[in-house]
Amino acid sequence: MAERKRYTVNITTDSGSGSIDRTPPITGRVAVVEYVHDDFTGTGFVIVTGADTGQFITVVDHSDGSVTQAPMRATHTTAGVEATYDGTDVVRTEPVILADERIEITTTRAGDTKMGTIIITVAD
Repeated sequence: MAERKRYTVNITTDSGSGSIDRTPPITGRVAVVEYVHDDFTGTGFVIVTGADTGQFITVVDHSDGSVTQAPMRATHTTAGVEATYDGTDVVRTEPVILADERIEITTTRAGDTKMGTIIITVAD
């Protein structure tokens, strides 16, 4: 049975309407990213990336409510372009996997001293 761990990051923006927060180091597949809405303004962005590699995980934008996402990343061909199924517009994806890396959560345009929560579930 796969082991799962949940990391909760409570976010409070500064007077500039933003913040940068991080999880402890994580190893495994990023299975779920949940944004639990509190009082961020509807113009806010929450960008979730690998803190060390900059690997894009997901973004929550302009949300006035809670959001749950199962992030995936595009696969690439040996030529370095996004791989598709038989040349169609459907890009092949795979799970986002981290190896002993912190997740960085960058919040912008969410309002002065506003709060929200990010919950990240990681599986083996």
